[in-house]
Amino acid sequence: MTYIQVNIGRNTKDGPLSDNKWFAFQFIVMDALHDVWAIDPKEHVGVGWWDGVLEDSAHLSVVVPVVTEDALDDLRADLRFAASFFGQDSIALIVAESELVSP
Repeated sequence: MTYIQVNIGRNTKDGPLSDNKWFAFQFIVMDALHDVWAIDPKEHVGVGWWDGVLEDSAHLSVVVPVVTEDALDDLRADLRFAASFFGQDSIALIVAESELVSP
């Protein structure tokens, strides 16, 4: 199984996104993950640091059985659009193989 996580932050060079834009940003990223794998992502919100500045942040994740380069390319395209639209420097994408640990 492959773990996919997308990390986003609320701040832009002009300050934090408004409440409406922040929720829209989270929704668009969740929708991008859902569109690629048809799995509802899990969302975790809190605070994080970017470039030495504390900000609201979220990470959205799915665990999927199969990941193709085409699927990742589709997700990257959606994330590039979201980053541009919401004034972000970047969006973090983590793709990792999960490991089962048994007793």
